Amino acid sequence: MIAAFLLVHSVLRWFLLVVGLAGIAFTSAARLRGRAPGKPEHRVGASFLAALDTEWLVGVVLLILTWGDGTVSGRLVHAVIMTAAVAMAHVLRVRARKADPAGRATLFALVFLVPLVIIGIGHLFLPQG
Repeated sequence: MIAAFLLVHSVLRWFLLVVGLAGIAFTSAARLRGRAPGKPEHRVGASFLAALDTEWLVGVVLLILTWGDGTVSGRLVHAVIMTAAVAMAHVLRVRARKADPAGRATLFALVFLVPLVIIGIGHLFLPQG
């Protein structure tokens, strides 16, 4: 069962990376064109947040399932950092939706960029690095 959760967690990680980079590209293109993010950007953002939330939930289940195996401290720090990434993504998304049209594209790009950077930092605390 742990192997299945690890596989889902791994696949979601790569999906998040691809969707996150696509989101950065979409919102950057919107900003360069001088327009606020439209439906395509919002759909990519919703997909990113849904995948990020699912990835977090699978990670919490993995943390619970592997609690007594001796590597909990690194995984616990990883979980805290990933929780920060999820929180930042949601906070930035709300701020982007409430922003004026001129700054909306920039904030929307940060919805993708900031969590990806935090996730990269969080991976440094895993036992395998």
